[in-house]
Amino acid sequence: MKDEMSKYRRRLFGGLIFYGIFSLGIIPFFTLIMGTKDNILTTSMSAMGNTSGNMHFWFIIWTIVFCAYFASFMGYLLMLTKNTHSKIRGFVYFAIVVLIVGNFFPFLPETFPGFSSLHNFCAQISSISLAVSLMLFALTLRNSYSLMFKKALVFVLVIWIVLVALMGLLGTTSLTEMTGIILAGIFLFTVLVWLYREDTFDPVQSLKDSDAEEAVEAAQKLSRKAEAAKKEYLKLEAAARRAKIEAEEACRVAKHKKD
Repeated sequence: MKDEMSKYRRRLFGGLIFYGIFSLGIIPFFTLIMGTKDNILTTSMSAMGNTSGNMHFWFIIWTIVFCAYFASFMGYLLMLTKNTHSKIRGFVYFAIVVLIVGNFFPFLPETFPGFSSLHNFCAQISSISLAVSLMLFALTLRNSYSLMFKKALVFVLVIWIVLVALMGLLGTTSLTEMTGIILAGIFLFTVLVWLYREDTFDPVQSLKDSDAEEAVEAAQKLSRKAEAAKKEYLKLEAAARRAKIEAEEACRVAKHKKD
């Protein structure tokens, strides 16, 4: 039992360190690198990321890394709060797919105006979806963690207000985009820390429940595969019987002709 508890606690500590490094280090660091290639008050990250083919490549890589981090972290928090079947996952997956696809379109308004329009459209849709997913996640906390729900709700509203203010003052500039990305990561990590400090939160039990659910799903998949294999076996067995009967009939016919 002690070994089992230690295993779960190591996983929890590992999750805290892993997502902390990404939320407070890797994501902000590379976001600042990608978003400060030009004037952050007048130029968007999309424009900066399309100044050359090499830059566009790294812009796409950064987008994929951020999307993978965001989806993974959101999934981890949903698992810990026992909301694994929440519709928030759909919002997140939709947003990251649209964002990645959109960034494959080059943002070169003078050369490829059509692609640039698609790029902007995808960026706007994904940004709205990610912002909505943060709010929806905060709302999932209201039944189990009332105090943390209020803090998370205020945090999300602050993010929204800051971004709306920056959009109103500067438009879609690198400063606005970097602020949204960095604040989203800080929000997710802050919620994780708040969760660990909640008296009513049992992270070990959350991991156990998640493992049990995964085991059930794996068992169901194996059961479906076994059922499919059984049906295939019965089908092959029936085909073999038919082939045997046909072979015996052919032998009788051949023997009859010979006689």
